[in-house]
Amino acid sequence: MQTTQHRSAARFLAEVLVVSYMGAIGLAAHLTGIYLLLFPELAALSHDVMTRPQGKWASQPGRIGLTPTLTAFVGLFVTRHTSYGAISIALVVTASLFIIKLLRSAIGPAISAGALPMVLNEKSWMYPAAIFMG
Repeated sequence: MQTTQHRSAARFLAEVLVVSYMGAIGLAAHLTGIYLLLFPELAALSHDVMTRPQGKWASQPGRIGLTPTLTAFVGLFVTRHTSYGAISIALVVTASLFIIKLLRSAIGPAISAGALPMVLNEKSWMYPAAIFMG
């Protein structure tokens, strides 16, 4: 019974940390006006890392920041140099998958970090920096 209570308490603390972290990111975005900090998959990544410290994403701390940042650079580059369409999206997704494979990364949300600049028509180089900061 103690073990179950201990796990429940640890899980609750992890959930509080996730909400606090996302709140801090939201506050930073609001105060600085850099709304690109609100990368949608950041909540999923932070939740998984904090609630499953032995999980796949948590076991790759260097890649958790590097993989989405690199795919964000690729997505932004393609967005700045091509028009929106199936071919450009396929190019970004393929390049993102290549980066994930090359880094041997388990960070699947990096695919959306690459695709979002095109979908949102984001052309600022602040985007990959914001992904990295988050």
